[in-house]
Amino acid sequence: LTVTKAPAVTLSDSTATFGSASAMAELESNKRSESDISLYALLINLSEHTVIAYTYDSDGSYTIPVRKMVCATELSEKLIPKHYYYTGSKDRWYQDEDGLYYQFSTKFSDDFRFSSTPYSKEGAASLITESYNSIGTSCTSGDIWLSVADAKWIYENCNEGTYVRAFDR
Repeated sequence: LTVTKAPAVTLSDSTATFGSASAMAELESNKRSESDISLYALLINLSEHTVIAYTYDSDGSYTIPVRKMVCATELSEKLIPKHYYYTGSKDRWYQDEDGLYYQFSTKFSDDFRFSSTPYSKEGAASLITESYNSIGTSCTSGDIWLSVADAKWIYENCNEGTYVRAFDR
């Protein structure tokens, strides 16, 4: 087992146009490249309840926003103000210690995940409506809840080792 220091990551938290033609052209170019760096980096804004996916520019800095997602964030201060993580294991359905289920779960620390809002059991018909309606608020115990489409996007597009940073303005 060899442990190496992760490379420094530059990530912009400025506002920008999402999905602009030039951003999409850069993303497509990055997809075709044979670079060893991760295609995306994820920035969680705890106070604005958003997750922004960035791709890298010609300098290798993650400055090009390609997707903005509204999320539910944590209620307390335990998550991550000004800390960084990397994505880890994924589960198509994840069951927590309270018996609730989440779709398209992507871990980004030992304790936190990106996922859909909870379900009472496995299956689309068991979505807990009150939890889904809390997207855009602070209501979780640390996880980042997203719409199923957004959780699936992270699950499918962000490989293990994708850089994640969270902050609270």
